[in-house]
Amino acid sequence: MWLFETGKNCYGLSGFRIFFLSSFFFLFFPLSVVHATPNQRINLTLTYYSTPSWVQDSSIGFNLFESTGNSWGSPSQWQDMGPSLAGGGGALLAGNTKYSASLSVNSFSNLFLTMNGSFVGTSAGEPYISNFVAEPPTGRVSDADAWIYGPPWISLNNLAPGHDLSGDLVIINGYDSQADTSHPWVAGTWNVAIAAPEPASLLLVGTGLAGFALVAWRRGARKRI
Repeated sequence: MWLFETGKNCYGLSGFRIFFLSSFFFLFFPLSVVHATPNQRINLTLTYYSTPSWVQDSSIGFNLFESTGNSWGSPSQWQDMGPSLAGGGGALLAGNTKYSASLSVNSFSNLFLTMNGSFVGTSAGEPYISNFVAEPPTGRVSDADAWIYGPPWISLNNLAPGHDLSGDLVIINGYDSQADTSHPWVAGTWNVAIAAPEPASLLLVGTGLAGFALVAWRRGARKRI
């Protein structure tokens, strides 16, 4: 079985195919899925670090879903994962890439995010693929677990206005595109924040308050007559 070179871990090609196919949904899910009458809108910002010349096509995908608990890495992981509420992905270039998703949820207590990506390179004329995953703000998981179970589930339970969540995009196998930098094995960072209300929504709220004030004024005027 052919093994591709790695600076961190070494996995068989068949193992890589399993990982890649399990990630296919996340990488090629439509850019965004917006549900009717959303209650919350969040912004996802990815910062992808500059890469050396031997790093070629880079891509990433993400998925937002609900679950009653974080069962990542357990036998019931796939049964507990609810249907996708929103997702997206595409090519990554150095700098910031932003996504936005509207979610029909009343709270973030059962909401989770997963994210994984890859970049292509060549060594001695042979192609290889390095994979990276979004790590939780609470700390990294082992590379082996991320390879076996897929990208870790990131709980959005603590997401609130003015309190965003952030973490690293960590390379779990392949070559280190950030060698000799201050952040080895880290391809970039991610950040999730609640979006500010849109102007139309603010106008609607303002109109409602104006209407309420008008009714109150009319009632007061009638009492004075």
